[in-house]
Amino acid sequence: MLEDTLGNKFRKNDVFKNNIRKLRYELLHSEKKIFLFTSTQNKTGKSTILEALATSLTLSKKKVLILDMNFTHNTLTRSFNTEVYIQDVAQKINSTVPIAQQNIVGKTQLEGLDIIGCKEGNTTPSEALFNIDIASLFESLKEAYDFLLIEGPSLNNFADSKELSQFVEGVFTVFSADSSMMQVDVQSMKFVADLKEKNHGVILNRVLTENINS
Repeated sequence: MLEDTLGNKFRKNDVFKNNIRKLRYELLHSEKKIFLFTSTQNKTGKSTILEALATSLTLSKKKVLILDMNFTHNTLTRSFNTEVYIQDVAQKINSTVPIAQQNIVGKTQLEGLDIIGCKEGNTTPSEALFNIDIASLFESLKEAYDFLLIEGPSLNNFADSKELSQFVEGVFTVFSADSSMMQVDVQSMKFVADLKEKNHGVILNRVLTENINS
């Protein structure tokens, strides 16, 4: 019985790793560098997927910057224990100095992986960063990194990810297999579909291994 349990655990881990590798392959061959990870509902596992993908990209010798812009629930900021916040970047950034030479990112324990976290609060990106050009900021950061991976909050409840979608090159929408679709989800997915070439599709998370390829 113990061996069966361990076998299922290892298989689950292998399935997750292989799916992250597939996602990494898509990014590596996309010719795009700035990606937003959002969802329609809360608690779909966006942070877990984004962190795993960022780690996987560093194994491919890519330099990655995580931008936690989920002001409603800054899981990534707390996970990496960073005290570098996007809300403070506007006060620190110097347009005359290359981004790579400025101290506006937080380091992680992984070589090639940096993070800019966020402070939690009831505000949107355009409100929190009202005094800077977000598009120009992202373009400047892109010069120093192979990929920018951004987490935004759920589309059903907040406007943040809709605002952020204007400034990114690709959008992934994360669903949890243990959640039910509602009418509001359909409306959010219509918004994502209307992004056209920016829409990189759906990531289905928390799928039971026994249901895969069944």
